[in-house]
Amino acid sequence: MIGCLGWWFFPKSGISVIVFLCCLRFVQGMAAGGELPGAMCYLSECAPKNEKAYICSFSFLGPQIGVLISQIETYIFETRFSHEFIERYGWRISFILGGTFAFLALLFRTKLEESPGFQALKEKALTSRKPVIDAIHYWKKLLGGFFSSLLAAVGFYMFAVFVEMYFDEVFNISKSNNLLIAMSMMVISTATLTILGKLGDKFSKKHILILSSLLILALSVSSLIFYRTFFAIISIFLFLFLLNLQFAILPVFISELFPDTIRYTGIALSFTLCDSIVGGATPWLASLLTKKIGAVDTFLNFTIAGSIISLVAFYLTNKYRQIKS
Repeated sequence: MIGCLGWWFFPKSGISVIVFLCCLRFVQGMAAGGELPGAMCYLSECAPKNEKAYICSFSFLGPQIGVLISQIETYIFETRFSHEFIERYGWRISFILGGTFAFLALLFRTKLEESPGFQALKEKALTSRKPVIDAIHYWKKLLGGFFSSLLAAVGFYMFAVFVEMYFDEVFNISKSNNLLIAMSMMVISTATLTILGKLGDKFSKKHILILSSLLILALSVSSLIFYRTFFAIISIFLFLFLLNLQFAILPVFISELFPDTIRYTGIALSFTLCDSIVGGATPWLASLLTKKIGAVDTFLNFTIAGSIISLVAFYLTNKYRQIKS
């Protein structure tokens, strides 16, 4: 519907278009906010114990593939079409394609059965009637999940927005070549995501998250010092690897903080809120500071802060294990 604004019976101009667009984006955000915690919860409850981290890592595969498709689309538009075409028609293609994929996903969802854990709860009449209120009783774990997700939220959005700006400012690389670099990084990230998830089934998940946070912190600080050197380029690729490690392990870590009865709500109130509030606001705040200070490396301060906060959260979340309902 967003892709069809201004056509047919949809509003064509004025305040009605803005209001209609905001309403549609709100609905779109609600749907997206419900899907990822649902995927994390479902995979966690269906996965065998010895492959839980590996299976849960697939929950981030969809968002990464979506980013990759958008990068490919942007590259094609930038190199093959005029700006006039993009402004009039090109931007609509993303929403129309996205809506088509959403319908296919909805069709696929109707074929899925409930997880064994949830089925057992239904049979015993143990499902929560007030999941939000029940989840608040686990407020320490909600806070732990929220702050544990902070580095991943900040890192993902900062990486998506500011890597291109960095290569443009420091090395004067064209936008099309920047997009090719970003696509290459995303291909590597997507291809290795589930492989890294296997590490969580062989080693301590909590220790992996702590170690990756420490290394991201060290890389961010060193990149501030060696911002305009070749070391910074190496740091970006290492940063991508470590951030991908967080994406691979975080789903199972967050999922197992909560009991079966409120797992979905717990993930939504911790991970999804962090991703929407912190992740959504980070690029805007970083852009604002960059304009005032005049240096793209400002974004590294956000990754430093995110690393420290998540590091503390991982350390303090001492009951890392599945809680029995």
